[in-house]
Amino acid sequence: MGLYGEDNYKIRPNVTLSYGLRFETQTGMPDHADFAPRLGASWALTHDKNKPPIAILRSGFGLFYQRFPSLNILEAERQNGTTEQEQLVTDPDFYPAVCSSTPTDCAGAPTSTGAIFQIGPNLRAPYIMTAGIGVDKPIGRIGQISANYLFSHGVHLYLTRNINAPLPGTFNPADPTSGVRPLGTDQNIYEYESEGDNVRHQLRINANLHTKFFGIFSNYQLGKADADTSGIGNFPSNGYDLHQDWGRASNDYRQRLFFGGWLHVWRGFSLNPFLVYQSSAPFNIVIGQDLNGDNQFNDRPTFATDLSRPSVVHTQWGVFDTQPIAGQTVVPINYGKGPSTVIFNTRLQKNFNFGKPLPQETAAPPPPGTKPSATPKKKPVERKYNLSVFVAGENVLNHVNLAPPVGVLGSPLFGQSTALANRFGTGSANRTMNVGMSFRF
Repeated sequence: MGLYGEDNYKIRPNVTLSYGLRFETQTGMPDHADFAPRLGASWALTHDKNKPPIAILRSGFGLFYQRFPSLNILEAERQNGTTEQEQLVTDPDFYPAVCSSTPTDCAGAPTSTGAIFQIGPNLRAPYIMTAGIGVDKPIGRIGQISANYLFSHGVHLYLTRNINAPLPGTFNPADPTSGVRPLGTDQNIYEYESEGDNVRHQLRINANLHTKFFGIFSNYQLGKADADTSGIGNFPSNGYDLHQDWGRASNDYRQRLFFGGWLHVWRGFSLNPFLVYQSSAPFNIVIGQDLNGDNQFNDRPTFATDLSRPSVVHTQWGVFDTQPIAGQTVVPINYGKGPSTVIFNTRLQKNFNFGKPLPQETAAPPPPGTKPSATPKKKPVERKYNLSVFVAGENVLNHVNLAPPVGVLGSPLFGQSTALANRFGTGSANRTMNVGMSFRF
């Protein structure tokens, strides 16, 4: 069946399907069997089967699993409450005569096992469901543009939770020993769990052009990501309500732009610009205190409702209360917006070729019975010696790219960036100019 465009030419769609199934397994965790199906399809719309396609439509879906880190397996084995123990002796007057060989030498000293780390009985491998649809459109013979929409949903993502934290409403921050713990001990028991989720929407537009005199490539991304965990090292601010941390993901950069290329400017000089832009980086605003006794200092303030309270703090991101009271709304996770990133690098280069010409490869003759093709393009003559001189600039615009600011409200440095950003493998310091030369023979 054919489709008809506005030019009344018959468009023939050529469909290609691809599919697969991946099986994964891992020891050291309760989950041992993970099946990951993959499915993809592409439609090439052409006027004629002997001509390049007008456009290519693509779609796909897949499941992608994450493995449980071996370092966390080792940590759970070492800090299980038995393998590693410590004894505390206050002001010892007998060292090293006693307590030098085995812990039993200090039988009178109090023994502590410290915090316990364990793998949750319901832990399973997280997986991300990703679906996408896009279109590729050639731009004559000089380039191509493509647009793709991606949707991903992460399920059973890793986090670490204190399962023996004081029950809600039983802990008084003024008394660190207060609180009713569900397991009957005062010990912190950190359990690796897979209860997190995330959702990401992303639009990607890519374009590239290339001619005899210039070539450019660009990539623009517009996205939004929400999550309630940032990985296995993430501790929820409220272990009894994980949804309280649902909000902007720590890696949610709404816009990204990459642009680069090359240009022959004059008499063998070539220019290579490269531009990077990334919108504001999110950062978490916290109180810097443990308000619920879970031994984690990641509790967030609330939006102030009574501005007369001494615990109210005014900031450029809002007015917050560091001593929450009933009826106030907790500030969403990663609520703060940090600085954006702008980096522009460039390189101006000139090559000098001289000396004896190097032998050229001879093209193979056409097969018998076929017509010779058109006269091939002449390749530049390569010579024995090559001298390259260049001037390269990093952060030419001299834009100071700062890391996310300090997010602890009690800190005198709150809202201030104390370091430079280190992103994309490019320099974030002040403008740097380099002059270099290379010689090849």
